[in-house]
Amino acid sequence: MIPRIQGILRGIKSRFQAAPRNLPDFEAVLSLYGLKLTSTPTAAPGGMRNKNVIIETDQGKKLLKCYKSSLGDSTIVQEHSILQYLQQQAFPAVRITPSKSEKTLVSIGQDRYVIFDFIEGGFRLFDYMLPRNQVNRFIVMAGSILADLHNCLKDFIPNGYNPDGLHKKSRHRIRGPEWFLEKLTTTQKRVSARHKTLKSPHEREFQRQASYVGDLIYGVGDRLSRVELPCQIIHKDYNRSNLLFRKNRSPVIIDFEMARLDWKVIDIISGWEGFCYHKKGINLDKARLFLRSYLRKNTLTKDEMDLIPTVWQFLDLRRFVLSWHRYNQNQIAAYLEKSAFYLNRIRHYETFELEIRKLLD
Repeated sequence: MIPRIQGILRGIKSRFQAAPRNLPDFEAVLSLYGLKLTSTPTAAPGGMRNKNVIIETDQGKKLLKCYKSSLGDSTIVQEHSILQYLQQQAFPAVRITPSKSEKTLVSIGQDRYVIFDFIEGGFRLFDYMLPRNQVNRFIVMAGSILADLHNCLKDFIPNGYNPDGLHKKSRHRIRGPEWFLEKLTTTQKRVSARHKTLKSPHEREFQRQASYVGDLIYGVGDRLSRVELPCQIIHKDYNRSNLLFRKNRSPVIIDFEMARLDWKVIDIISGWEGFCYHKKGINLDKARLFLRSYLRKNTLTKDEMDLIPTVWQFLDLRRFVLSWHRYNQNQIAAYLEKSAFYLNRIRHYETFELEIRKLLD
């Protein structure tokens, strides 16, 4: 395998990049775990957003994570409950290191921390230039391990909940269409208030399409509510960043922060987006490999197969609203670009649906 230049630079940067300055004394955190620091902590690759830090301790290498303040306690409780269950089932997922008091989450002031066992030898698919046959082999592995994960979590109900998912009992959405329409309306008002200073043509187009998006949120949601799609705990963020491959060992799934009780088929969509997508769209051949590998170990109902394009549209509508809302909160360009991407796919849904139907035939 030949490392990509971006991967090499990322690794070098993280090795020499100091840990985030706004973390408290590491000794204070590690003392709650009975661990002692043996070298200077370094930032984990790509971990600055969540303050992920690699630490060398007297009990081996660990990954220290400080959760974002915006993440609810219930979501963290659910994540840890899922990871503890997967460990009991010996499933290849990231492992939590418990504190001295057997807690998986510790707090210092307003900050909340977790320590994971460091996964040695793990590599991400996009960090290497690989021949097509080897890429295809990894995609087959990704589909297979997702099926294994779904089989393992099929009947498991964790503690906690994620507000983006379904109620445990009613199976109705915790955040229904009204919640998203409120975000859409709020964003519209903010943009209207500064319409004279709008610099991006994207936002002008967002404003013109807002009513159309709002109508679709209700219409698509109503259509899907008429069908009982199978639901269970899903990963929701299953992609090339969150599956670590290891030589001669099973791949390891990481980052269950977005896991939730939801339609199972959403993870198929996440897998296609995460492993089979490129700038020009979905690679149909790779997506078929992924799906066929999944179906060798798990099943999808006829409704699930038929409604994949509709569920995808459902996700895009909500992602557009949230991305545009977040852009107006912090003016981060990436959110504007995401909003434009989702809206473009929403507006050309018929063409996109035909492409997905080719994949499913």
